[in-house]
Amino acid sequence: MIQDAARRIGIEEVVVREWDRNLVSSWFTNGVVREKKYDIPSKRNEQQTDKDLGYLRRDIDKGTLTARSFQINSDVFSEQRYRDFYQALKKQGLEAFAYHPFGLIFASEKELPKPEPIYK
Repeated sequence: MIQDAARRIGIEEVVVREWDRNLVSSWFTNGVVREKKYDIPSKRNEQQTDKDLGYLRRDIDKGTLTARSFQINSDVFSEQRYRDFYQALKKQGLEAFAYHPFGLIFASEKELPKPEPIYK
């Protein structure tokens, strides 16, 4: 499902990886979805918030790697590509919501500048 949504916005090869949610390096998420070219061995089991498409949360069905919640990593998308990806996920029957590794943070844009998106 998530792979199909990624293909709809032009990202052909993605990796869906389950990992240990009890590690700080995974930010207590259950897994990651990232473009294959960014799935480098030394970073496989940790978040790359400047490259990951999103994160799997809550209970993962161990057999099929589905999740009740998929959190889009909005930092890697321009506003338009984020909307396109969100709509592609909805067409696949998933609901998505913006992700930030530290939860809700209230600050002005001047205080927390948005990183340069890699998917524009």
